[in-house]
Amino acid sequence: MKKKILLILSALAMACVFLILGHLPDLYPSPDAQAPGSVQEQTAVGDPAAAPASPALPDPEAPSLPAPPAADYTGLLRIDEVMVKNKAAVPDDSGAFYDWAELTNLSDAALPLQGWALSDRAEERRFVFESGELGPGERLLLFFDGVSGPDFSLSTDETLSLLSPDGAVQDAVLCATDRSDFSLSRGEDGSFAETAWISPGHPNGPAGYAAWSESRPLGALAVWEAAVYEKEYIVPGMKEPCDWVELRNCSDAPLAIEGYTLSDKADDPGWALPERELQPGELLLVCCHNDEKDGSIGSALNTGFSLAADSEQLYLRDAAGALVDVVSLHQIPAGGSLGRAEGQNGLFYFASPTPGAANGEGFRTIAEAPGSLEPDGVFDDVDQVRVELSAPGEIHYTLDGTVPDESSPVYSEPIVLGQTGLVRAVALEEGALPSPVTTLSYIVNEHHTLPVLSMAVDDLGRFQTMYYNGYKVWRVPGHIALYDGEHSFSRDCDVTLKGWTSLELPKKSFGVEFKGCYGGDLVGDVFGDGEERFSTLAIRGGQDFGFSIFRNELMQDLCLEASDSCLTQRSKYCILYVDGRYFGIYALKEDLDKQFYATHAGVSKDSVQSEKLPVDMLSDFQTKVVDRSWREDFSDPEVYAQICQEIDIDSLIDWFIMENFAANPDVQGNVRIYRSPENGNKWSFCYYDLDWAFYYPDNNVGTIIDDKGNAGAQMPPLLRALVRNPEFLDKTLRRFAELNRTVLSNEHVLEKIDAYQALLEPEVPRERQRWGLELDQWYVRVDELRSFITDNDWEIYSIDQLCYYLKVSAATRQEIFGR
Repeated sequence: MKKKILLILSALAMACVFLILGHLPDLYPSPDAQAPGSVQEQTAVGDPAAAPASPALPDPEAPSLPAPPAADYTGLLRIDEVMVKNKAAVPDDSGAFYDWAELTNLSDAALPLQGWALSDRAEERRFVFESGELGPGERLLLFFDGVSGPDFSLSTDETLSLLSPDGAVQDAVLCATDRSDFSLSRGEDGSFAETAWISPGHPNGPAGYAAWSESRPLGALAVWEAAVYEKEYIVPGMKEPCDWVELRNCSDAPLAIEGYTLSDKADDPGWALPERELQPGELLLVCCHNDEKDGSIGSALNTGFSLAADSEQLYLRDAAGALVDVVSLHQIPAGGSLGRAEGQNGLFYFASPTPGAANGEGFRTIAEAPGSLEPDGVFDDVDQVRVELSAPGEIHYTLDGTVPDESSPVYSEPIVLGQTGLVRAVALEEGALPSPVTTLSYIVNEHHTLPVLSMAVDDLGRFQTMYYNGYKVWRVPGHIALYDGEHSFSRDCDVTLKGWTSLELPKKSFGVEFKGCYGGDLVGDVFGDGEERFSTLAIRGGQDFGFSIFRNELMQDLCLEASDSCLTQRSKYCILYVDGRYFGIYALKEDLDKQFYATHAGVSKDSVQSEKLPVDMLSDFQTKVVDRSWREDFSDPEVYAQICQEIDIDSLIDWFIMENFAANPDVQGNVRIYRSPENGNKWSFCYYDLDWAFYYPDNNVGTIIDDKGNAGAQMPPLLRALVRNPEFLDKTLRRFAELNRTVLSNEHVLEKIDAYQALLEPEVPRERQRWGLELDQWYVRVDELRSFITDNDWEIYSIDQLCYYLKVSAATRQEIFGR
C-alpha cells in the first residue's frame, strides 16, 4: 500500500515540475522568445542538448497565453532646461560656450542611459547615448559640442526631442527664444518659460539659480561691477557719462595685470589692460566708449567698445588667453548696475552703481512686474473700468503718473477708474530687486477717431524743465504705449525732445529710445507693413501745427507713393496723452537712425553708415563725390560712371525731384544720406522735414542748386555738376514727367489734401483748443494748400521752373513733357 502511495506522489511531483518548467518562458521572456511551446522557448530554460528532437504538439483545447508586455519608459527621464544661445552663461571645462540641455532622472532608481537619444528632428535619433547612468533625481548637463554631447546645434523655433530606447518621443521642448544667455526652464506645471535665472545642475527657480551662482568661484582678477548706459556718473578723465566696467584684484597678493584682455566678443582678444599692479582688493575703473578704438579719452582708460544692457557679454582673459571671468549683462535696470557682492560668488543687481567704492546691497534676482487682468487701452461708452493687478510679491501703485515705491499705497482690491488715467505699479519680493514699473493707460470715454499714444515720464519735474527750456540733449526715463488694434505696443523707453527751430514753439516734438536697459529694440507691426525692428521712434508735432498740421506728412506720403529708392519716413497720426493729460494731434513716425535704413534696405544695423549734411571735409562723401564736382567734368561718361559707383543715382534723382516739387526752402541741415556694404555701399538720400513746403512757388530748383540758397555747401555744386551730364539730365527730366502725370499730378495731390482733412477734422477742434488756436484758421490754412496747387497750376509751373533752371531747350521740353 505504501509503495502504491509513493508512486502516486512521485507522479504528481513530476507533473508539477513539467507544469512549472512549461511556464518559465512566460515568467522570464527572452529577447528571442516565440510563442509558448516553440523549440526556442523550451531550449531557453534547460540544456539545449537535452531538448526533444521535435516539439510537442499543443493541446487544441488549451487556452492561449498573452504576449509579454513591452517596456514602459514613460516618466523616467525628461528635459528640464535648454539654452539655445549660450554666449557667456555656462562655459564647458575648456572655457568654450555651446548650446546645452539638462536631463533629469525622475524615477526612484538608477536609470541606464544606453539607447536614449536626443534630436532636433523627431524622426531621427541624431545623438544616442552609448553608456552612462543617472541616479535617482540626478541631473545631467549636456553640451552640444559634438564630442561628449550632440554634434548639432539648436535654433530658435526648433524642437528638441528626447527619445527612449524603443524610439518613442518621451519629451520635447520648442526652443522659442532668441535671447542670448537666457534658458527655457520647466516650471512646476510642466510648461517651459524663458528665464534669466538659469540653474544648470540645480532645481529650476531662484533658489537653484542662487545655488548655481555660488558654485562659480572668482579668480584672481574679476569683473566686479558694470554699469550700462550710465546717465549721471562721469568717469574721471571723461567729458560725459559713459558705460563703465570695474575690475578687482580678488586675491590676497599683488597682481600684475599687463597682458590681461577685456572684450565684448568671444572670438576677439579685445582691449589690453595697462601695465599696472593691483593690490589685494584694489579696483580698476575702465570707461567703455566706442569713439576711440584704442588708448584713452583724457586720462580715462577706454576699452574702445560700448555695452548693451539687454544682451552683452564681457570676457576677461589672462596673458595666456585663458578665460578667467565671464559676465553676461542682461536685465540691468535703468540707473542700476550688475556686479559682485563681498564674500559671495555669482552676480548681483544693484539699484545704484558705486564706481570706485564698495558695492552696496545686491540682489540675485529682480521681482516679477505686476500684470493686469484688465487689458489697458481705449474704453468708450463705459461707466467705469476695473483694474485688477497680480504679482507674486506685494504690489504698490500710484494714479498720478509718479513711479511707485514701498511708500506708495498697497494694492489690495481692484482699482476703479471713471475717467482717463494712468495706473503705475511695482512689485516687491523678499531677496529681489524691486520689479520694473508696470505702466497701464486707460483712455476712458474720450471717443477719439485716431489711434491713441500714451506717454508716461518717471520724473515730471525733469520732464517739465527739459520741455519748457528746449533741452534737446536731456533724457527722461518713461513709458510709451500705442493703442491701435493689432499694431499696438507698450514699452519702457527714454523720452527726449526732437527738432531744432520747433524747440522754440509751445508744441514740441518728442523722441522715444528703446535702450538695452528697457529690453532693447521694439519689434512689432507698427505701420502695418509686418513685424519690424525699431531702435527709436519720433512723435512729431511739427512747425506746421498752427497751420494745416499735415503739410510734412502730405509730402512724405507722396514720396512713399512715388519712389522706392528715395528714403522717407512712414507715419500715422495719433492722439497723444502725457501722464494721462491730453496733448493733441501728433504723427508717430519712423526715426532717422541707422535702424531706419537697415529696415528699408534689408541690411544689418551695424553695417549702416549714416551722415547728416554738411559732412566732415575728410569724409568719403566729401572726398569721393563733392570734391570731384569742383575738379572734374561730370559730363565725361567715365567720370559719371565712377560717381554712379558712389551714389544711388535713382535715389538722388527722386530726392531732387521731390524737393523741387515741394518748393521747399528749408533744405539746409535737412539732408541725410545712408549706405551699407551689404547692398553695394552706395549713398541713398532721405526726404524729410517739409514743414515749409507749398508756401512760396519760387522756392524750388533754384533753392537747391544755387549757392545763394540755403541748401548748404555740398549739394549745390554736386547737382550743378551732375546736370551737365546728358544722361543724368535726361533721366531726371523723364522721371519728373512720369511722376508729374501720376503721383504728382494736380488731381492726385488735391485728393490727398482732401483725405488728410477728412482724417483729422473730427479731432482738430480739441487740438486747436489745447494749443489756444482758432478753429476757423485751420480751414483757411488747408484751403491755402489747395490754392497753391490750383492757382499756380502746379503741374505746369513746377515743369517751368525745372526747365528754366536746368536750361532745357523748348524742343526737349516738348518732346519729354508734351506741354
